[in-house]
Amino acid sequence: MGWGITDNIFILRQIIEKAYEYNINLHVLFVDFKQACDSIQRIKIYAILQQTEMPAKFVRLIEITMKQSEGRTIHEHNLSEKFSVFK
Repeated sequence: MGWGITDNIFILRQIIEKAYEYNINLHVLFVDFKQACDSIQRIKIYAILQQTEMPAKFVRLIEITMKQSEGRTIHEHNLSEKFSVFK
């Protein structure tokens, strides 16, 4: 806890640099669940992803992430209990 967006960006840049340095393929996925999942049907997302050249393994990982996600909230430095995020 206590990490901000600046810390996350720094870590991501380090990972990208190391992947480039060691010639490792790197795939990064950013999902704004509020924007992406509250406004469209998830079934359609999976169907569209399957029609692209994206490997089936990545489509499945995205599907699992969206179906089996858990969340917590922080309010006045108090962390809530876990809750399921699904639609």
